[in-house]
Parts: sequence; C-alpha cells; structure tokens
Amino acid sequence: MLLTTTQAADEIATGLRHGADEPSVFPDKVVSLAHAHRLTNKGSGARYMFDQAEVEAFVTDTRFVPDLDEVRQLHPAGEVYRVSVKPRETRSSPFTVRGSVYKWIGVDFADDPSCDDELGGWSGVWPVNHNVVRDLVANEALVYASMRDYIGRGHMRTIVDVEPVGDRYFFVTRPASEEVCDWLGAGAWIKTPGGPISALL
Repeated sequence: MLLTTTQAADEIATGLRHGADEPSVFPDKVVSLAHAHRLTNKGSGARYMFDQAEVEAFVTDTRFVPDLDEVRQLHPAGEVYRVSVKPRETRSSPFTVRGSVYKWIGVDFADDPSCDDELGGWSGVWPVNHNVVRDLVANEALVYASMRDYIGRGHMRTIVDVEPVGDRYFFVTRPASEEVCDWLGAGAWIKTPGGPISALL
C-alpha cells in the first residue's frame, strides 16, 4: 500500500508517540527524508508516495527522544552540540580543509557517514562563538547533525579539533563512543525547539 506525504507523516508521528509526547512530523519533513535517501519516493512527478512497509520499518528503527536531558546525558559534561542540515546539494563555493576538498552541503543517508564527502556535508562550516569552540574541543563534545529533527546512523560524533574557514568553523571529528552509537542505533528523532542553525543543547 502506498501512502501520501500526509499519511506517511501521520504514520511516523503516531508510531513514534510516547504517551503524551509526539514528534512534530509534517509532509515537508517526509519529503526531506526522501531527498536525503532515508525514505524512498515511489511517486512520479510532483506527487510523492511512500511504501507503507518502509514507513513502518522507519518507525521501528527510529528512537524518539522528547527530552533533551537524555541526549545531554550521553556526554560526561553534558556538552552536546547540534547542527541543522538539509538534504545534500552541491556547494556554490567548495572549501578545502586539511587537504580535502568539500563540494557538498547537506546529508545523504545512503552514504557512509564516515566518508569524506559525508563529513563535509554534515559537519560543514558553522557559526560558533570562539569561546564555545574552545570548550567543545577541550571537552571532546558530541556533535550531531539534525535534519528536521531526524538524526541518521553514525551522524553523532565526537569533536576532536576545529579548523577555521572564514569566520566559521569546520568540526574535525571521530566516531562517537560505542555506547553513544548503540544509543543512536539506526537513527533518532530528537524533539528540539526551533533556534539557530547550530547551538549547544
């Protein structure tokens, strides 16, 4: 059975609900998941359609996190940084960090999250206060890439250094600890209030 974007959004919201807590899932978020290759568009032209079994599998594989304290507790000092990403697209002006050229912005969930293209896509270059940057590196903070509240497998990492790019910073990272990776699993939907493109939780 095929679902419309509205039906898929309702299925995800209902399936992830914990008691009175329900994620905010709209049709445009479902379309973003398709553009980032996390769900498969079975429609044609401008009409998006999704296989119900795939949507149900997405719900089964996704951890819903309504309380940000649960995320902060993943780091000994509670230091977790969020960056907001979009589906991958080509950058108008590629940048080079440590010999690697990054020509993308955004995330592609079909790609290996540890490859250079993907790290360039989601780590990106972020507007971060200098003092915050210093603390992120000193405390080896966690950073995660949130696309409309969704975080894919492997997209929560540990910051080990930064590289200035203009007036922004590129995060040099390594995979998060085994415990964090186990917690994230195949992906999570973290209920995050609206705010800047990147910020401490």
